[in-house]
This record gives sequence, structure tokens and C-alpha cells, in this order.
Amino acid sequence: MPPISENILQSQRSPTFQLNSSGLAGFFGGDEAISAMNTAQIYKKRRFMGLYNSPGGFRMAKHYGRLAKSRLWRGFYPDVYMQPHEVFSMDGGPGKMLPDFLGAKTGVLLDRTGHLGYLFFKKMRDDTKYKDVDSTRNPTKPVKVTIVNLGRIDLPSEISPVSKVPSIWPSIHSNRVLFFNLIPTLSSIGASVVSALTGDWFAFSLILLGIVAHGAACLVLGSGKMRVDFVTAPKAGPPGDGLMTMEDHRVIVLGREQEVFQVTRASIAVEFPSWVRRGDYWIVGACCLLLMLQLLVQLFLIPQATLFGQVLFLISFGVSWLYNTYLSAIDKEDLQREALGEQVWKVNTSDSVRGYQFQNWTTMAIAMLYTLQPDGGMTEQLLNRLLPNRTEDWEDFKKRVTETYKKDPKGQEHPPLAPDDASVIVQNMYTDWKDAMEFWRSNPRGDGSGAMDTEKKGSESQFSTLTPSKIWRSNPRGDGFGAMDTEKKGPESQFSTLTPSKSMSRKTGLLTYESAV
Repeated sequence: MPPISENILQSQRSPTFQLNSSGLAGFFGGDEAISAMNTAQIYKKRRFMGLYNSPGGFRMAKHYGRLAKSRLWRGFYPDVYMQPHEVFSMDGGPGKMLPDFLGAKTGVLLDRTGHLGYLFFKKMRDDTKYKDVDSTRNPTKPVKVTIVNLGRIDLPSEISPVSKVPSIWPSIHSNRVLFFNLIPTLSSIGASVVSALTGDWFAFSLILLGIVAHGAACLVLGSGKMRVDFVTAPKAGPPGDGLMTMEDHRVIVLGREQEVFQVTRASIAVEFPSWVRRGDYWIVGACCLLLMLQLLVQLFLIPQATLFGQVLFLISFGVSWLYNTYLSAIDKEDLQREALGEQVWKVNTSDSVRGYQFQNWTTMAIAMLYTLQPDGGMTEQLLNRLLPNRTEDWEDFKKRVTETYKKDPKGQEHPPLAPDDASVIVQNMYTDWKDAMEFWRSNPRGDGSGAMDTEKKGSESQFSTLTPSKIWRSNPRGDGFGAMDTEKKGPESQFSTLTPSKSMSRKTGLLTYESAV
């Protein structure tokens, strides 16, 4: 190839040699640009750091333009209008996948929990090491279960002026992200300055337009803050223990209703200031229109720039794309969980999260039935949720499991044997039942004592559980239950009166009593 005779730095726009970069101008790097923009609500001060010539402006305009509601912007962005939390991917997993929840004590059934429930579920599922549970027979369909004991949290005292409920605005300060942000900013500004110094005003104006368009969009869209709205649980309610299900995984949540409420019912949103919300997000529509105009201007003016100017333009694009790729590589769900910290849910120790892999589905279902300890009619509902089989053999088996559980909820007795004339399938059911009870006796809610670990010393009830036999031996004639004390000495009885405590012992199902003296 013969050498180019003209000095590239001083060359005029030549019709014989043009670098065709116009096809890359508005379409290249759109997904990375959107993913990078979705971090502006979490990282502090990043909304002020968008002054660089970013690719993917057209794709960003079509995506974020769905925030604008007015008829004017509907014509430019005809897709379905979306709420802020949907635009910024805070509406669950792929395909808006969310876990469901069934309360073992309350009977609450939620077909879809929320984005916080999804973040909680996925973290507990992915970060847990699973222990294989032995099986008497050959494995059929292994299933993983995570059991989580939630610690206490305090509701925030600040009330959101928008939602009117206790709320927090979590965020992250990262000096590393802000430092790396300087690289595309300085590259874009430097490229525009060099273009101006070489007299290529087309390249200068195109790079400057990209800086202004992306900087304005980042400032407006980044002004939104991630907000978590808490839910106040009713006082003196039953425990919030329940079952969360998503795909083929199960998460057992144990704890007070106050803590379980935040995982299953608290909501997450993106809150914009009033100047952004004004006019149904009119300013968002204007910023997206500027991004679309940037594409049109680039299509017409890039071929008019010199070769050197086009190279500078692509360099600013490439550096900005690398930075967007760096931000898009950060898992947004992990980023959101990092920002939340322990403000929404708290797991006190590593022993508070336990994972098990059962070799058979029936074993898992019965073991989780005893782990959750449902009350009353919830026994049948929970078992049907875990074992949805509806054949006659399965219905008879589940009925027998339910009757046995109600008679002995602590599982101290051995399960019955299968009928002599039972089929192989039914015999396998009873074998799995036996394996489930072996698991329960060795791992009852993780305390290993054969009793349910629900009365936390120092954090739950202060009072020891008194059974009727203990009370009778220490208080003859049952006076502790309000019976008359016939042998009073002095004006009052020598025996202290025991009054029912407000708390219910989840270990025995009996009322606890506290001294009134």
C-alpha cells in the first residue's frame, strides 16, 4: 500500500479516505451503557461523573424514555410505560421471577414477595454450603433446602415523605469507582481539546455533544435514590416462620414476624426528587431526546471529520465503553445487597444459616413440616404445598402423616410402618418418612437437643416454661392457676400467684407463666 502523501494531522476532509465509524456511533455498547447507568443510584456522587462520550446513546434513550408519561414523549418512546424500579431492574430476577411465601403460623400466602425477597432468597441459596442427608433408599430427585434463623432488626425512625412509612436510602461510597471514572472523563475531554487544537471542529463538536448528552442523562437519572419501605408487623402476633419457594429450591425462614415481614413484604423503589418528577418526568424525556439527537448528528457529521478527528472520536468511545464494561461486570444484585447491609435482614452467626441436600423429595417435605411446626389447619396446607401429589395413595399417605404430626408434633415417636399389602411406591413413601424423622431428631431446627430452638435466652422470653406437672408439684391444689389457697397465713397467701405470660412457648405449645410477686 503506497504511503499517504498528506500529513494526517493537517489533512482536509478527503473524499478518497474516510474511516466509516458512523455505524458504531449510536448502537455500539448500548447494553453496557444501561448496566453502567443502573449503578448511579447506588454509588454516591457518581451522577456527577457522567461527563464522557459514551456509546449506546440510542439504546439508552429507548430504555429510559419509558419513564416519561406525557403524550409528547409517548410518540418518541412508544414502548410500555414502566415504573422507576422496573426501569432500573429492581423488580426481581430474569423474567420478573420472584419467590412465593407461605406462613406456617399465620397462614399468609404470597404468590409473589418482592425484590427484597428475591435478593434474600438468592443470597441464602447461592452462599450456603449444603450437607448431604443420608437416605435409606436410592436417590430419586435431590432437592436443596436452606434454613435461616433471622436475627432482630430495628425499624428506621425516619419516615419517607413519599411513602409515609419507615424508610431507608441505602448507598455505597467507592473511591475506586470514582477514580476509574476519571479515565473516560479525561479521555473524552482530552480528545475534544486535541480536536479543537488541530482545527477539526466537527470532531470537537461531536465529542463535546456526547459529553454533554451523557452527562445530562447521568445527572438526571442518577438523582434517583434507592429507597426501602419497611412494614410494621402487628403486635403480639404469631411467629413469622414460613416457607419460601422459587424454582426447585426451598428456603425455610425462622424468626419473629417483624423480621420476616421485611423479607417478604417490604418494598424497594427508586425515589426521584420533585424537579425530576415534575411534569410526569418531562426532563427525563428531554434527556433521552438529546441522546437520540446525538445519534442523528453523529451519523451526518462523523464522515465530515478528518481521519485524525475520527480516530480521536473512536478513542473516546472505546475508553468510555471499557469503563461501562467495568461497571456492567459488577453484579447489580450483589451491589444492592451490599448497600442494604444488615438493615433489612440480619443473620447473626454462620450457624444461623444451614443447608441440606435431601436425596428424595418426600423426605424433604416431611422434615420441613416438623421444622416449621405449623398450627391447626396449616398442617394440611403446608404439606400439600411441599407434596402437591394428588393420587389416592399420596392422599392417604399425607393424611396419615398429618394425623401423626398432630398427635406428636415433636416427633419423639417412630413413624408407623407401611401396610403389608402396600405397593413399592407406598413402601418408598414410608421409608422416606422414616428418613425424615431421623433427620429431624438429629437436626431439630439446628439445636441438636431434640427440642425446637425458639426460646432465645436474653432475646426472647425471660421466663422458663412451666408444665402443669411442675406447677402442681410446687404449688399444691393448683393455686398457681388461680385456685383458692385454703391455708393462707396472714392477710395474703404465702404462694406467689402465677399469671399467664403473653408469649407462647413454641417448644411445647404450652403457655408460659411469670411470677406476679
